[in-house]
This record gives sequence, structure tokens and C-alpha cells, in this order.
Amino acid sequence: MKTAALLFVALVTAAGCASAAAAHTFQPMTSCPAGTKPAIVGGNFKCLRVGQACASKYSPAYSKFGFKCVAGHLRKRTAVPPRPKPAPAPAPPQPIAAKVLADKAGVSSRYSSIGSTFAGYGVVLRNVSPDEDALRVSVLANVLDAAGRILASDSQDIVGIPAGATYYVGGDVIYSSATPAVSLETSVQVGGRHSKSIGALPPIANLRWTSGSSGAEVDGEFSNPYTRTMSDLARIGVVCFDASGNVIGGDRTYPPAQLPPGGRAGFSVEIEGLSVSRISSCSASVEPELE
Repeated sequence: MKTAALLFVALVTAAGCASAAAAHTFQPMTSCPAGTKPAIVGGNFKCLRVGQACASKYSPAYSKFGFKCVAGHLRKRTAVPPRPKPAPAPAPPQPIAAKVLADKAGVSSRYSSIGSTFAGYGVVLRNVSPDEDALRVSVLANVLDAAGRILASDSQDIVGIPAGATYYVGGDVIYSSATPAVSLETSVQVGGRHSKSIGALPPIANLRWTSGSSGAEVDGEFSNPYTRTMSDLARIGVVCFDASGNVIGGDRTYPPAQLPPGGRAGFSVEIEGLSVSRISSCSASVEPELE
């Protein structure tokens, strides 16, 4: 009986000690004075404040409560702002669609003793797109008198004008009237387009002009810059200008034969009714028509 009583007293004492220890260990974190922050550091309850002594080994614990240990004293941990997201890459610019403008046009004419008038015209075209070639370019030329009436019309279909290129169109018409041609009215349509791939037009060299039997004769040379043979149906357009840069006439011709890659050939056109004395310069283009 005495043994049982002693055992009961021992159990009660142990329980009391455990309760006291638990109360000490789990002391609520609301009993810190103003200006401090309750925290558990190293398993112990602390009231943390700026300037308080600290141990660097508890840095992870301090960090959880907004402090850092610097030179043995607590400081407020400054939040690192998030790194800004990099700006998205700008979208690539959209290609400018092929569009061909007629910058200049002009005509010359000569009345013949057979009762007809022969006229030679020139048009300066420009593909304003730096990104796309213009394909199947249709050019309608109306030869007009001083009153704006159409004396004759002509049309040409050019296989392609490269992106950003200037292209010279020459042609001629015959009409049964003695009325002189005064001006040229043009209309241009683009039948297709694609990303630039034609490359440069065939280079022109050694343009020169002399008086011919019925007007100005313009001679020149061109070469084939492509890896394929050029067709003998490739149009060669010649346009001539006066000292003010106005178009005063033009005409067209064709190569004497198919031209292999790297080859060159001469050409000659006679522009009806155009006096050599009026010519300040001439330009020419060869259609990129390939076999």
C-alpha cells in the first residue's frame, strides 16, 4: 500500500513537470512589446527588434521574420523587387506589297507620205515595294492628240519587275491620221507578286544615239546575269529624255537570239519622229524572260 502511494505521487509530479515544460516551450507569440516581432529562433521564443544582438547561424530563422543578421546585430531585411520581365521582341515588319507606278511618259510622232502617222512612246515604271517582285505587269498606253482624244492604243505584258526597280517601257503605234501625237495616257496593273527573287535586271551598256532614216536611232548592249538562258522574246524597251528629264519618246525591240548565262548581245531601235537634237539621255530595260 505504501509502495502504491509513492508511485502515485511520482506520476503526479512528473505530469506537473511535463505541463510546465510544455507551457514554457509553446509560450504564445503575442506577448512581445511594441516595436518588436515575436519569433522562434533556435527553438526558443524571441522578441526580435532592429539592433538586437544576433547570431549568423540563425540567419534563415531571422529571414522568415523579416530580419537579417549583419555584424552581430539585426537589421530589417529589404525585399528584393522582382526582376522586370524583358519586353517582348517586336513583331517583324509586314512586307510591302508590290505596286507599280508610272512615273513619267511621253511620245513622239512622224507623219508618213503613205497617209499614216508613226508614233514612238516611252514610259518609266517603278515598283515601289522593297520586298516583293511585281509579276505579269500589264501596261496600257493611249496616244493622245492636243484635245486629249485617243489616236491609238497599245498594250504590253511584262513578265516581272523586281522589287524596288525602275523599268523602262518603249513601244510604237501607227494610226491613219495626220494629227500629231502630243501626250501619252497610261494604265498599269499588277497580275501577281511574290517575295523578291528576280534579282537585278539585265545590265545595259554603251547606249548611244544617232540620226536615223525616220527618227533617232538608239543602239546599246545588254548581258544575261541569270543562271538560265534568256528568251529571244524578252522585250528591250528604250526611253529617251530631254534636258528637263521629260520623256520625249521610246520604242522596243527584241534580242537577236536566245542568250546563255553570262552572254551579251547588241540591240538597236529607231524612235519615230524624234530628233537627235532633243535627246539629253536615254535609258533601257530588258525583260527578265527566261527559257
